[in-house]
Amino acid sequence: MHDQFKKIVRRLRLKISPQSTIVTSSAKLTKAICDELNGLGWQIRADRVTRDLGITFGAGVRKTENQLKVRNKNTKIGRLKMHKISKISRMARKLFQGSAYSASTWGHQGSGCPEQMLLELEVDAAKATGITPQGRCRFTSLCVAYGPRGHPRARIIKETLANWFQLVQVKTDQKDTNELRAAWARVKDGILNEYNKVDHADDNERYTSAAKLVVGILSNVILLLVSLGWEPTAFNIWRDPQKEFWVSGQNEKSKSDNVIIYAIVDSSNFKQLQRASKHYNGKGIEHGIDWATTLKWLNRLKHKGEIDKANALETIMSGACWPLARVAEIHPEVSPLCTLPFRA
Repeated sequence: MHDQFKKIVRRLRLKISPQSTIVTSSAKLTKAICDELNGLGWQIRADRVTRDLGITFGAGVRKTENQLKVRNKNTKIGRLKMHKISKISRMARKLFQGSAYSASTWGHQGSGCPEQMLLELEVDAAKATGITPQGRCRFTSLCVAYGPRGHPRARIIKETLANWFQLVQVKTDQKDTNELRAAWARVKDGILNEYNKVDHADDNERYTSAAKLVVGILSNVILLLVSLGWEPTAFNIWRDPQKEFWVSGQNEKSKSDNVIIYAIVDSSNFKQLQRASKHYNGKGIEHGIDWATTLKWLNRLKHKGEIDKANALETIMSGACWPLARVAEIHPEVSPLCTLPFRA
């Protein structure tokens, strides 16, 4: 076997990089392969994880989110600069969309995005909008500035599911499909058991506990669905919180991949509205928001070039028009003078 491999490498004039690494799910297997290749004169290292094209690979048995955390840390200075620019122009949000977000989340599909890191990303995205921070609802301001399907959390979901559907389409053989179905069932049972282990814990604690089992895109997709109240019945059959089945793939009952992705994003937005509705004067939005109607006038103002009116409307819609008395009510540490009326 190794003689054939050696002949192919020589015939194609391939060169083995000195930084080459062997990673498998078994330490014994990794060592055996390295010993075999070393016998051919190739010095290849054995490791538990490796990185290629900026994406960490752990052979499906190692968590690979460390590189994602490093990227998030390295882009922190750039995001701070965008916050300063947003005070001058609200177009700084374009910089966040095209640069900061992509640099911070590259490769998240295979490792999952930790909830704490996603929260930091949302906070930075809200700061980059330029909307007045006093009293601002983070989720509402993100939907107003980036769109209900274009804010960081929505993009994480869309990119993860889009990559998943692309991978599933590659698995066309019946043998591959059977293996995928078996792997999905096995991983799903493990994540569900971990997620439901502690009934009285809040969603963030349950998500963090189950996230320890995420070692690739398959487990990442399953945890994503479970955390949003969806039932991952099979790799191509999912059931939403309203008990409606969504089928992907090539059959008469399947729906477009984009339709399924948008439905899951909408479920995530609805879940975020439950939290936002508990804020000051937030009652009512827990039943949902008609974003198409809500943002229609705002989009029309932007299209006409009436930026000053559009900016004012964004501030109003985000609940960022609090008087100083209201700011002092929730932040009394600011100054007791904020509760006094202003006199010229």
